[in-house]
Amino acid sequence: MFKASSCLLVLAALTFACASAATGQDAGFRVDSLSVGSGQSATTSGLTAILTLSNAKGGRVEVWAMQEMAMFLAGRSFKVDKATIVTAGFVTLLEEALAVGPRIGINVPIGELAGQKVSLDFLEWPGVFPGRAPNSYLDHDLDKLKLMWLQMAQVNIGGLGLSYSNLKFLDEPTNHLPGAAYTQSMGNNFSATGSVVWNGNKSLPMYYIGAIWHPGR
Repeated sequence: MFKASSCLLVLAALTFACASAATGQDAGFRVDSLSVGSGQSATTSGLTAILTLSNAKGGRVEVWAMQEMAMFLAGRSFKVDKATIVTAGFVTLLEEALAVGPRIGINVPIGELAGQKVSLDFLEWPGVFPGRAPNSYLDHDLDKLKLMWLQMAQVNIGGLGLSYSNLKFLDEPTNHLPGAAYTQSMGNNFSATGSVVWNGNKSLPMYYIGAIWHPGR
């Protein structure tokens, strides 16, 4: 079950989204996608739901809910030549510990290969726990500044994504996370997705499977 703190954060984010939608068609937020799934990846663990909203002015909001974590992101999407850049700030509750920071994602279209669109994705996602550490790290000998940092590069060929990530989390060794994901359309508004990521620190694979709803505009 989701923790009470996670539910409160999700409720606050949904209230914001609904209120903004009432401010006007151009400025209001609309649902871009709703993703639900289970398993583990470089960014998810356990049962996961991710709601993404955007508006006509490039505004973007994301609400994440998991068994031990809830997160709210707000930012903007804009173009630089052919590249799409998404910048956001986030606040998250992980095992009852608060973390904040920025997130920057870049998508660069490359062309086509055998009729499939090819693009590159880059992600920089640092964060800091300004107060206490998550519950499972309270007995660790941590520095005063408690950091986490995810870096990712991915090549996309149609629905196939091949990625390599580095995750630095608190006092753990840097985790090298190569992975592959595939997304398959299941109709006009739905798609299925699955991924496998190798956890370098634990020397074992992590699996994730889910579904994505893209409402018609």
